[in-house]
Amino acid sequence: MDADRGLVEAAAAGSRDAFDELVRRYQGPIVNLARALTAGSADAEDLAQEVFVRAWRNISGFRGDSTFRTWLYRVALNVIHSHRSRLGRVRRLFLAPTDPDAGDPLERAPDGRRF
Repeated sequence: MDADRGLVEAAAAGSRDAFDELVRRYQGPIVNLARALTAGSADAEDLAQEVFVRAWRNISGFRGDSTFRTWLYRVALNVIHSHRSRLGRVRRLFLAPTDPDAGDPLERAPDGRRF
């Protein structure tokens, strides 16, 4: 049985209070998941916020095939995966070393010196 079912149904019907309670229940675990999957990135709290924004926008589409917790974690994994993919593309575009032997560009100062 899904302990969150009543809150999910109320949130899907438009209850902001019900959704706020879901956020209170899961904010810590979602932030911790984001931190773990982004190596403690400072972006973890922003990613968690994005998870809840997406959950709010899509909660009416939650079918109940799984628990709300499972669904929310899937939303979180999708948000974090998208973030990491976007970050990887940015790194490849803007931080690619011109010399393949130069090492990781994130380990160099802006003037090119190694840290």
